[in-house]
Amino acid sequence: METVDNQIDEIIRECKIYRFASELQFTKDDIRKNDIKDILNTLQRSSNNEDSARDKLNKIYDNIDKTALLKKWTKLTLSQKQDRIKDFVKRTYKNDKNDKNDKNEKKLLDMLNNGKLKMEWVDYNNKEGYIIAINIEKEPKKVKKSHSSDSDNSDTDSDSDSY
Repeated sequence: METVDNQIDEIIRECKIYRFASELQFTKDDIRKNDIKDILNTLQRSSNNEDSARDKLNKIYDNIDKTALLKKWTKLTLSQKQDRIKDFVKRTYKNDKNDKNDKNEKKLLDMLNNGKLKMEWVDYNNKEGYIIAINIEKEPKKVKKSHSSDSDNSDTDSDSDSY
């Protein structure tokens, strides 16, 4: 589907071709005829070229975006990390239901935004710019140490028992 900008560019190009073709019919000056023929050839060559200026710019921007993702995970911006997580979920859960994708994506994005997604858990390929895996490790719950006497600890310590 063509964008409005591409359609406008195409209309402008067609109008220029029509104008110069009309001028070519009524011009008697040979030098001007040669100039008009050159202009028409250039305009017609550009119409054969499938890539419009807008498409070329979009390709350049896409290339810049891809290049920006070729950094270490810690050097990516928050929005870049969010984009990479969305891409990871799409690639990883492509055969699953959309509800599961949305749930996993939301959970990972919430963890990222809240600072709970640790960089050690993310296996990121900075040469290609994608997440290989996310290995979320549950941290063991920290047990509060009680202020009891040493004799109480020796009773519960199974390693110190001898047979």
